[in-house]
Amino acid sequence: MLSRGFIVLGAFLLAPLARAAARPVEFDFVPPPNPSVSSPFARELWAEVVTPSGRTLDLPAYCAGADVFAVRARPDERGDYRFGRVTEGTAAGGRASLGVRLVSPADI
Repeated sequence: MLSRGFIVLGAFLLAPLARAAARPVEFDFVPPPNPSVSSPFARELWAEVVTPSGRTLDLPAYCAGADVFAVRARPDERGDYRFGRVTEGTAAGGRASLGVRLVSPADI
């Protein structure tokens, strides 16, 4: 049986880890219209997020409302995260690069 002192010590040691958990990094952007897709929710958009160490994450984007799309990354390193390129899935199964307008960069 654990004594009360060990439980308090364990809670004290784990508390900094809980506080250090970072919130997601989010970038909102507006892609060009795609007349071949009837609903913005049916678009297959992917966005790159570059980590502070330079690793590139290729993540699915989602429709955040109206013409705005967003991508979120769960940070696992400290520093500045950057928004990379955006691609859209094509009917042929590939991806086409898109020029987008960044609406709101993440609060880091």
